[in-house]
Amino acid sequence: MADFLEGAIASGNFATTGQFRAVKLSTSVDFEVILVAAVEDKPIGILQDNPGSSGTPALVQTAGQCKAEFGANGVTVGSALTIAADGRVVTLAEGTSGVSSGAFIIGHALQTGTSGGIYKITLVSPHISWNSTL
Repeated sequence: MADFLEGAIASGNFATTGQFRAVKLSTSVDFEVILVAAVEDKPIGILQDNPGSSGTPALVQTAGQCKAEFGANGVTVGSALTIAADGRVVTLAEGTSGVSSGAFIIGHALQTGTSGGIYKITLVSPHISWNSTL
């Protein structure tokens, strides 16, 4: 079962970079979503469409199977996933200095894929903050 954020609206121009990347809620406008800008941002879901301009409806998936753009180094099927600062999903490698404490586990990879490719993942909700001291 897939869950979507009903009533979401886009902020900024997602025409070339936002589709299939992680978004977070704006702190200034109700239901407004913006691209994540840091690994510690609290993602609400993955943008599934191309809203194109500010103020237009945005299709944001919050749970279930969806498509997502893989980030640096690609991803292997079954890997736990977190977000990169550009909103692409990357492997959460526990105990690795490349993953910041405070990163969020957003789901698991259903396919193996390369950086920049669009692949299926399953989103978990709520997204869980990973702390290296756990």
